[in-house]
Amino acid sequence: MAEGEQRQTMDLPETGVFDPRAFRHFSEEGATVVRLHADEDLSLVTWNLEEGQENQLHRHGDNAHTILILEGSGEYLRGEGQPGLPVLTGECIVVPRGQPHGIRNTGKGRLSYLAVTNQGAHGYVKERLAGAGE
Repeated sequence: MAEGEQRQTMDLPETGVFDPRAFRHFSEEGATVVRLHADEDLSLVTWNLEEGQENQLHRHGDNAHTILILEGSGEYLRGEGQPGLPVLTGECIVVPRGQPHGIRNTGKGRLSYLAVTNQGAHGYVKERLAGAGE
């Protein structure tokens, strides 16, 4: 976990039907990650970023993501030598396994996104990349 990053776990309704926007929790001290669900197949979390906060550049060798921007705007970080891409509320990002990625809140106001991740052969493994957050 990065410095200042906070993690929370929430309980989903038994029906499995929910609005991910209900799981937005923010902190001035650092990015807040709220785990909504995890089993042997999938993990669902919301990342919640105040202005200037980020989920630093990293990759997952065995995990792929689908990311849905729930609120705000920012920059999708794609790795060394690749320019970041702007992201807005309602947009979706597909991140193949092994691809460097991160998200930075560059907008005015909060940014929140839902990340749906496959568990992979070794579960969820996050590898921070050199120079991340610099």
